[in-house]
Amino acid sequence: MSANLAHAQHGATRTRWGVARAGAALGGAALLTLGAALPAQAATDVTSGHADVVAVSSTHQIGSIYDQFGGTFSPWDSAYDYRLVFDVAGTDVTCSNGVYTVPNDFSIEDDVPFIGFDNDSASAYEIALDLVSGPGDVTYASSTGGLNTATGQVLTIGSGTHQHGAWTFDAGSCGGSSTFVVNFDVAQASPGTNAADRDIEFVFNA
Repeated sequence: MSANLAHAQHGATRTRWGVARAGAALGGAALLTLGAALPAQAATDVTSGHADVVAVSSTHQIGSIYDQFGGTFSPWDSAYDYRLVFDVAGTDVTCSNGVYTVPNDFSIEDDVPFIGFDNDSASAYEIALDLVSGPGDVTYASSTGGLNTATGQVLTIGSGTHQHGAWTFDAGSCGGSSTFVVNFDVAQASPGTNAADRDIEFVFNA
């Protein structure tokens, strides 16, 4: 995130795009199956701090920025391996009827990741979520739009904007540990020539 970037919230929702992007993703997956399997490695845990889980650089590179590690931009390439971990005891993360809520409150970043989006580029970008694995749906809500793994809702992040909102993770029950793997699908809105997606893991420990 740029140091001088205001925390303005800009966004819109609309029906999720699908067929063309899905075809391209399947083609990439087919190519990956031809290569050697990558060696397994332990993910780096993001346990607190300002967490721009999707960040677009001024040069249109797509990745993430985690201030816990100095705010260094981490592009979504083969070397990216982070997971967001929420140890909720004693924090402002709540659980009711099996649903964990991560509030839109920057003060939580001392204890848990404060999840948002950053776009330093000159184009608007669209984001959609897919639940790869987990006990239930994941949602994001702000005053300017939202995301939902159940409905395919799309959020547009305007050029040069930054936003945070409230997140919910349906774990089915409160207590124990729950893991969600969420695919973040990011595409340049216009002219639409740049896109990337990444599976990111979220862990809740009660």
